[in-house]
Amino acid sequence: MGSAALAEPERATSGWAPQVLETALLVLLKQQPRHGYALVGPMEELGVDVGDITRLYRALRNLESEGVVTSTWDTEARGKGPARKVYSLTRQGNRHLRQRIKSLRANTEVMARIDHQYSDMVGEAS
Repeated sequence: MGSAALAEPERATSGWAPQVLETALLVLLKQQPRHGYALVGPMEELGVDVGDITRLYRALRNLESEGVVTSTWDTEARGKGPARKVYSLTRQGNRHLRQRIKSLRANTEVMARIDHQYSDMVGEAS
């Protein structure tokens, strides 16, 4: 295993993946409105495995149906291809994101305690 493999972040691929994917989308949309494909690179930089791009678009549609994300069509880039759907966070989305981050932080603390206990049992440094 080379040093390049060690530099890559672990990817969120467990059963938590849908919540992790949606929370990461909300964080990125809070930064700035974006079209779906423009979210892929930043998601990967966060260590979130998008997998099939349809998962990302399905998550965006779900968030939109919940009222936490809204979309508009960007038709100003006509010479550069078809119109793109641009997603942004709503006020409700901001509240929802704050709640998700609060929950994420609580879960992170619990996971750290579990990891620490496991590391102590098997003699690993955590």
